[in-house]
Amino acid sequence: MNNVDTRTSPKARLPRIQRWSAITLVAHVVLIVVALTGRAQAPEPCTEEAIAKATTSYDLGRFRETLAVLRECPPENFSAKRHRVSAHRLRALSFIASDSLTQARHAVRAILRHDSSFRSNPELDPPLFHEYVQDARPRWYSWLYSGNEWYKWTGRVLVVGGIAAVPILLTRDTSVPDLPEPPAFPGP
Repeated sequence: MNNVDTRTSPKARLPRIQRWSAITLVAHVVLIVVALTGRAQAPEPCTEEAIAKATTSYDLGRFRETLAVLRECPPENFSAKRHRVSAHRLRALSFIASDSLTQARHAVRAILRHDSSFRSNPELDPPLFHEYVQDARPRWYSWLYSGNEWYKWTGRVLVVGGIAAVPILLTRDTSVPDLPEPPAFPGP
């Protein structure tokens, strides 16, 4: 009949279900590797030239061209944070100039996501952009960081006070004083 020894054959060692599971696993791994190698290539990082080109277009009043340049090279593709912020700023300014106010608000929020300390320049930026930056920031943030340095000094005083309080609290006698016995209640 068959000259295959069933005790030593590789197929005989694994039950039929485990053989198909192993084949399926290998097939899935191969498919995943093929899919990832074709699509997992990271986008090319954008350079300062894209920012310069978009800035030139914006300065010439070509707002659609500015947005087209920034669509080709989205802000997330810039490696430096300052370039991402500049790209989102140009997007916001271009959206404001072309009356796409909802998109301008989204671009301003993106600026603050990348740089929470971003401040618009009221002398150079349009008033609407300055207003959007102020509105997008939480109210407590604007109040706390309104240009006063008091919050830094307050924090430092609290830290120094806390450090000074530690030895005082550690050397303090924390034992409970002897309390008088409560009066005995007469029984029934």
